Amino acid sequence: MKIAILITCIDKSDFARRHPDDGEKFRALLSAVRPDWEYDTFRVSDLEFPEVLDDFDGYVVGGSCASANDDLEWVLRLLDMIREADAASIPVFRCCFGHQAVAKALGGKVATNGFGWSAGIETTEFNRREDWMPDGLRSLEIYSFHQEQVTELPVGCRIVGTNRRTPVASFGRGDHIFTSQYHPEMTQPFFADLVEDMADALGRGAVESRRDAARMAQSREFAELIALFFEHASVSRLTRHRHTPDPVSERHLAAKDMARMAGEVALRYFGEISNLQIERKGPGDLVSEADRNVEELVRSEIKRRFPDDGIIGEEFANKEADSAFTWVIDPIDGTANYVREIPVWCVSIACVRDAATVVGVIFDPVHDEMHHCRRNRGTWLNEAPQRV
Repeated sequence: MKIAILITCIDKSDFARRHPDDGEKFRALLSAVRPDWEYDTFRVSDLEFPEVLDDFDGYVVGGSCASANDDLEWVLRLLDMIREADAASIPVFRCCFGHQAVAKALGGKVATNGFGWSAGIETTEFNRREDWMPDGLRSLEIYSFHQEQVTELPVGCRIVGTNRRTPVASFGRGDHIFTSQYHPEMTQPFFADLVEDMADALGRGAVESRRDAARMAQSREFAELIALFFEHASVSRLTRHRHTPDPVSERHLAAKDMARMAGEVALRYFGEISNLQIERKGPGDLVSEADRNVEELVRSEIKRRFPDDGIIGEEFANKEADSAFTWVIDPIDGTANYVREIPVWCVSIACVRDAATVVGVIFDPVHDEMHHCRRNRGTWLNEAPQRV
């Protein structure tokens, strides 16, 4: 694996000269867990950029005392590079300034913290398990030093980690972007010196910062997380380059197609409610021949397209899976409304792989609205990306 480390630091002070630069810090961090990888550095804050993005398997972008909102030549060029890398699905890990720059480049917002400086050890609570994350990961404690944060995510991105003071502590996009507001590359001695150098700016907060500076952050654990991300992202990108069929993408497209077919059938029955056979399964629990016929249609399509997949539905016996995938169907979600001719009902279809929902589709044929999502790829209303 060949990784490019982009240095965005603009500090030229005596303090900065006494310490390793971010290229050395990230090289040491990642070499501790992946010693066989190659690492090259580019000082983008001095307008030194890679000539060809595809020359590297992934990129790391660190912190800076500059702002992602600054109208500086190198910042603007970096934002363009972020957009280019995103369009090509090139794997990128970014922290602090880099984390904010990704959000800014892709349409999000960055603003000053409402609480002043964050200078200490902050906990990232991982609110979702990414496909590349180890089982059992709940949180990590990492050194923090920032006075700005992401306040609005771009469309198509998802929060991966959070905490009370920084709701967007980490976010992802597709399989190719992973970010952190914090500094896994900082060592304990460096952080302790930084706190002393910034003590006047920190004011009364310096007391708590010094207390945290005496503790060790979980930097090595975070380094392993970054390495796992790059390894997963690299395989995912290679698969796309080789045009290898993606089983989740295939099922996402199929689910949309099947939901639309099912919705059209349900809509025809909806126009003839007076002729519909309706039964009561229990108190407030109705079923109609439309429910059964719509589910039968979806089941037959699944069996034709993905014969080894399992099926769980409302109206018929479950089919056990001989693959990693199981479909879950509610043919008419809102039957009570449906049989009363209230136009508030939909077709709901999900696909689960190994206990994780990977595809979801809700189609409202009355209003021709299809909400659909694919794990780690975003969510849409019809074909317009949505922010959720």
